[in-house]
Amino acid sequence: KTEGLSQAIARSGIFEKVTLSVIALNAIWIAIETDGNDAEVILDAAPPYQIAEQLFCLYFASEWVIRFASFRSKRDCLRDSWFVF
Repeated sequence: KTEGLSQAIARSGIFEKVTLSVIALNAIWIAIETDGNDAEVILDAAPPYQIAEQLFCLYFASEWVIRFASFRSKRDCLRDSWFVF
């Protein structure tokens, strides 16, 4: 697409930088959680661990929806390296 909110966001340099930052923060969070969270499943984890997991999941799901909505032909998403990753 060349018009619309989703394609404007997906093409934005800020969106790309924010996404890369969230990926880096998630990697750091995984290290912190590995050391500090002894729970076997997320439901047994302390609230900060549960909240962080939900926030990362929310961001990554939102990113996926924005990228998917930005394609005119939805099949084209299978050729996009960001989307496939």
